[in-house]
Amino acid sequence: MYVTSMCVDSNNHQYWYINALNLADGTDSQTAQPITATVAASGDADSQTTICGTGNPNPCIKFSANASLQRAALLEVNTSTYGNLIYVAFGAGIDESKAYHGWVFPIKTSNLSNAFGPFATTPTGPTSPPAGSTPNCDSTQTPDPANPCGHGAGVWMTGRGPAANSSGDVFVADGNGGFLRDSGSNLLDSGESVLKFPAGTALPSGSATYFTPRAYATLNQWDWDLGIPGVTLFSNTYLGSSTPLAVTMDKQGNAYVMKQSSPGGYNSTSDQNTGSFQGNGALCTTANYQVCHEPHAMGLFNSQTLFVWPWFEKLAKFTYSAGNFGTPTTATSPGYDWSGYPGGMVSVTSNGTTNAIVWAVVTTQSGNNPALHNAAGYLVAVKASDLSCLWSSNQVSSDVVPSCPQHQADDFHVASFASPIVIKGRAYVPTYNKGILVYGTN
Repeated sequence: MYVTSMCVDSNNHQYWYINALNLADGTDSQTAQPITATVAASGDADSQTTICGTGNPNPCIKFSANASLQRAALLEVNTSTYGNLIYVAFGAGIDESKAYHGWVFPIKTSNLSNAFGPFATTPTGPTSPPAGSTPNCDSTQTPDPANPCGHGAGVWMTGRGPAANSSGDVFVADGNGGFLRDSGSNLLDSGESVLKFPAGTALPSGSATYFTPRAYATLNQWDWDLGIPGVTLFSNTYLGSSTPLAVTMDKQGNAYVMKQSSPGGYNSTSDQNTGSFQGNGALCTTANYQVCHEPHAMGLFNSQTLFVWPWFEKLAKFTYSAGNFGTPTTATSPGYDWSGYPGGMVSVTSNGTTNAIVWAVVTTQSGNNPALHNAAGYLVAVKASDLSCLWSSNQVSSDVVPSCPQHQADDFHVASFASPIVIKGRAYVPTYNKGILVYGTN
């Protein structure tokens, strides 16, 4: 099993390492290696290590361990050139006022070294944008308003890992940050974008390997990050033929569907002209960010039906048709008609193409402050076909199961942004106060 760890030396300098653990006893099966290309002997005040990413327009910028957090889950994928790779992605650290970049490190499982790259999402900083570039950056971007194009664009995806298709292509989404292209429409800074890493290659390049919504500047200004629930890959019919597709959402609940082969690049007039499609099911009830109810997770069934449960909203089901996810159907059961922050963290299981169940960890806290974590919550199972409640972990014996009333007996304190994992009839739920809970039949 592969995990990352942050180490702090006697001078309070921080470093990130990749570990390969033996599942039998938890010991290292290989010597842990630094994730950065090189580790400074002593570091500086911010423990920064210089990273030179091949192909970046400004080839050497700083990876700061203090300003970086491995927010997205790890992905292991097989490549013909490098063997198995672990993709490790970073976003902003706990203190987002520090200057940061998004990073993607491809690590070889054979020796835990960097295979190539790494890739920085905003490599033009801290210098000025390259000559001949086309800047499209929010002038209020912090903490470097003089050079907004060279900052931010962390890979978060609410803890979801990068996604890979059967060809080994890897997809990630990054959030708020500079967006910059050169005169040939090649991507330089990639804020608010979906990025495609072709199988076993170092960098996305050209319009065939990224998608940026035309509303980039608005998303960036209001902190409406693209890719908040990660990127989900599927295949369905588009223009009369089966097409490998990808879908993600922003904090407003708008769904963006794109071709895996060519996500679409950027077009300031219409996303559809780029080969990408914007879903028409906005879940945000207002343009005010403070009450924009974000979808932090999504689940897909049979490449056709998408489930999301934004905070303080109802569980919603979108159905795909001809390149788009249409107006959602929402749950009507009074027992589970809302979830506190961060919303329902969903997973979907099925028996092949039948009997799909949506599992979700939901919270019962009534505050609307995104900083409220460690809230009381429970696990619920919902019938995918009609969104009726099947079971809830917080019911008491006298409850009628189909109604699944909530607030009877909160079962645990949720681990923020963690969806349940369901395997062979057992649901595994990480918590703050009870370790990992396991639910199943006797």
